Amino acid sequence: MSTTPRHYHCAIIGGGPAGTGPLVYGAWSGRLGELLERGLAVVEGGGELGAGRLERYAINSNSTGATFLECLEHDVASPYLAEAGASPLREQIGRYRDAVLPLDLAGGLLRTIGRDLLGAVQRADASQAYLNTRAEEVRVLAPNKFEITLRATGASEPERISAASVLLATGGTPQITRETGAQIAAACRAQGLPRLPLMLSSDELLQESGRRGAEAWLDGYDQPQVLVIGGAHSAFSSAWLVLERLRGGFELVPGAVTLLHRSPIKVFYDTAEQARADGYDAFAPGDIGSKGQVFPMAGLRGDAKALYRRVAGLGDAAPEPRLRLARLPQDAAGFAALGIDWKNLALVVFATGYLQPEVPLRNARGAPIALHGQYTERYVDQQCRLLDVFGSPIPGLYATGFTSGFSPSDMLGGEPSYAGKENSVWLCQHMLGEALFNTLVRAGGRA
Repeated sequence: MSTTPRHYHCAIIGGGPAGTGPLVYGAWSGRLGELLERGLAVVEGGGELGAGRLERYAINSNSTGATFLECLEHDVASPYLAEAGASPLREQIGRYRDAVLPLDLAGGLLRTIGRDLLGAVQRADASQAYLNTRAEEVRVLAPNKFEITLRATGASEPERISAASVLLATGGTPQITRETGAQIAAACRAQGLPRLPLMLSSDELLQESGRRGAEAWLDGYDQPQVLVIGGAHSAFSSAWLVLERLRGGFELVPGAVTLLHRSPIKVFYDTAEQARADGYDAFAPGDIGSKGQVFPMAGLRGDAKALYRRVAGLGDAAPEPRLRLARLPQDAAGFAALGIDWKNLALVVFATGYLQPEVPLRNARGAPIALHGQYTERYVDQQCRLLDVFGSPIPGLYATGFTSGFSPSDMLGGEPSYAGKENSVWLCQHMLGEALFNTLVRAGGRA
């Protein structure tokens, strides 16, 4: 048996929406063969490509159904998306064309697209998909020369492959602000609580399994109190889920849910005039994008926006007395002064962002490679090139996804004040997907 690792032109580590985004672009544009014939390895820890964790979430997307359908609606003759193109999900999602889309439907479509992509990879002699397989290490042997250690689920021995370029698309892990958690725990003890509340991330709560668990936990209280930490989409989605999707033998009384935020809440509007007419004026010229929209990148949309409008008394929105907003305290004394019913504090949800899951990177001698993002949370430049600790690109190594640090503001004409990161399935399949596809085809020369 040969010990020489199989070589690929490119390896993509992570088969969720970000990792498959360049492949979706290649599929709908009819260009996917350009990459497959060079040699592509797709490494995915689960058994399918495309959806990642989207189908697990019990909430709606922030985007309309049209944004998920667009990759199937380009007038390009392409053989790569046959199953997705004929799927009944197209009709179901079409009913949400101009409305927010349940994420289980979005995930279902992405999973169907993933099957199309998997079939294309499997039919290409030079390419291979490694499902139920994790990347244990990426070793940088030289510029545009990598060795990747893989281990399939249940395998006793690893497998090694080599590649001229590597795209990391490993998703994100919830970032918990432990200092805030410690302050809340200290305030609970100071109030003499017999037990501490359940603490979990918004990522856990928003998945169906987490929703059921939280519902069962709240059933142990008559009038539970809930704290949500954060001020962006995940925080308001968490509050929305608690208010609208948790049912049991408990009552959510006025003020039952408190959302604690550091910065002013940012809300999307099509125009500044529309925002002011709605009673929202917490924006400056730097918060308006090139198309005249207010907070087109950072602003709340969909159910999150609707909930904020209710609690803030904007426009003609019906009040929502069960939710209140407050600034995040800075110490245990500040938490104690919040005025909540401490004895009934049942649940604390941290909607405080995500961290990049790091595949161990080593140099040719086996020493760890330090990365810029480990100190700044910006792992890549605006070409998605992974940066070393000095901020210099590592030739042939790329990363994508909402924790990579890539900012899509310029690409999408977003507000100059935007400091967030890429988080759009549409972007991954179109503008960013095209840029990455072209980069991966060229990277390292022809294999």
